[in-house]
Amino acid sequence: MQVKFLTKKSDVFSYGVVLIEVICGKPALDDALPTQQMNLALWALSCDKKGTFHEMMDPYLIGKVNMDSLNKVLELAWKCLEERRENRPPMGYVLCQLEEALHLELASHVSNENEDSSIHSSVGSGFTDEIEDVV
Repeated sequence: MQVKFLTKKSDVFSYGVVLIEVICGKPALDDALPTQQMNLALWALSCDKKGTFHEMMDPYLIGKVNMDSLNKVLELAWKCLEERRENRPPMGYVLCQLEEALHLELASHVSNENEDSSIHSSVGSGFTDEIEDVV
């Protein structure tokens, strides 16, 4: 990929790199790694094409994060990392997708709390109101 000048779409690409950093729990650049793994975004894209990206994911996330939410963020990261800048989404779209991922994550926590609690009514409205205030 060649960068000639910075644009809003290059910011979107950078945001995609940050999303991959979060999902993998690794820095964007690591010169201590073999050459093909130094650039996290390029390595992640390569692993995705091979179908091995799941091996790069931060194991801490597995079982602790709603997989639908995680997959939504991962799909968003791939869109942000599109090689052709005109194929990258605008930041407004990125924000909407992240909000949807957050809603999926929060809904799964509420659902899990309801399953774990024998008194469903005590969980309901207070916690949900707090979530609404955050979002």
